[in-house]
Amino acid sequence: MKIKMLLILVIFAGLGKLCSEINLGMGIDLPGNYEVVTTNHGIGSESSAVLHTGTEFFAEFMKSVLAVGNGTLSFGIGAGYLFLRAQDNKGDLSEESEFGFIPYYLIGKYGIYEKTNMSFYGKLKVGYANLYGNEEFTGDADLAGGNYTGISCGTILANLVLFEVAFQQYHGESSYRYLDEYIYIDTSSNITISHLSILLGIQIK
Repeated sequence: MKIKMLLILVIFAGLGKLCSEINLGMGIDLPGNYEVVTTNHGIGSESSAVLHTGTEFFAEFMKSVLAVGNGTLSFGIGAGYLFLRAQDNKGDLSEESEFGFIPYYLIGKYGIYEKTNMSFYGKLKVGYANLYGNEEFTGDADLAGGNYTGISCGTILANLVLFEVAFQQYHGESSYRYLDEYIYIDTSSNITISHLSILLGIQIK
């Protein structure tokens, strides 16, 4: 455990040296859409639900690359952690079934910096997200991640505090296969969630 923590600190220190900007913060994921396409022995079905409000943590490392017009184009990498959340099914057993995502992504950012203590920016995020869940969600199934995309706009106050509104979409898969001489089960569920997020954090330069 100590070795893992040391490696994480070394990686963060290295990224901090290479990057001109580090963003750290928390977010509130507003109730969003939970869509599932289930395939059972080749026969498909679809279902949807509304998600409970969730929370997330994020860390982003950016490097300014090019001045474009009145702003600056930056690129970087980021990672997040969506805490477990459930479907809002008003007392149904599926409310005990909770899941989350852990995204890793590339970032493109265009920022316009004013002479005042306020700046504005837009971001595009594209990457991959691991799917995880509690025992009620996972059961005997195998979980796999999928594509992650996000688009956002925000502002930075006093060159320190960032406030951002983002639309984010995550994909994952839950599959279960079982075979013996009497029974053959082959079912998979492609999961998509999408929601608006309100992000608040600090920018370190």
